[in-house]
Amino acid sequence: MKFKAVVDADGNVELRDGAVVLVDESGTESLFFGPDKINDLNRESATRRHELKDAKAALAKFDGLDADEMKELRAFKETHKDASSQIEAIKQQITASYTEKMTALSDSLSSKDAVIRKLAVSNLFAGSQYLREATLLPGDIAEAYFGQYFEVKDEGAVVAKINGVELMSRKSPGEMAGFDEAIQIIVETYPGRDKILKDAGHPGSGASTSGRFGAPAGGNPWRKESWNVTKQHQIMAENPALATRMLSESGA
Repeated sequence: MKFKAVVDADGNVELRDGAVVLVDESGTESLFFGPDKINDLNRESATRRHELKDAKAALAKFDGLDADEMKELRAFKETHKDASSQIEAIKQQITASYTEKMTALSDSLSSKDAVIRKLAVSNLFAGSQYLREATLLPGDIAEAYFGQYFEVKDEGAVVAKINGVELMSRKSPGEMAGFDEAIQIIVETYPGRDKILKDAGHPGSGASTSGRFGAPAGGNPWRKESWNVTKQHQIMAENPALATRMLSESGA
């Protein structure tokens, strides 16, 4: 069978997709590719064959799987996903509810702690013999400033602390200081104690003290005008801290 090239009206050979268009005796057209085009097509064909081979290898991993089973598996995963979301939502609700209850409980305990402190600590300040006899402070005023040194333990006992250390009794070594002894120690360490302690020479103090807690009646026994050795020894035995302070104040 003979072929001839198809030419256009100007006598130029017709090209289609880079190939010469040929026609046989029956009028059927065919394309004739030159060497470069043939090489390009061969490379493209080789690439497609590799892609097909890779696709078959990947598909082989699913050999034996049923399409219906795959659909069921996908449906199960979707259902499980919804269930997981529901479980997480429930967990969040439980957590929120628990947190709310714990907050309410904490607030309730704080309120009860305040009541316990009021009953325990405030009553001690209000009934303190030391504050009444040795200082110029009413119980509530004393509590407003010195109440920070006292706390209520779990068993209900009231303890005094300075710098986080519980105060020990001077009168009963090895035991905790009682309230009156503790408040006396605390007041004696207060820098402005001279303004709140009753003293025979303190303006507006009224009657002199009984001598049990503050300066004894008759004034400072270390001062020249009220020198009293007997009272000095008595104070040093009963309250060394007070004796030290009074000696310092006397200028002796």
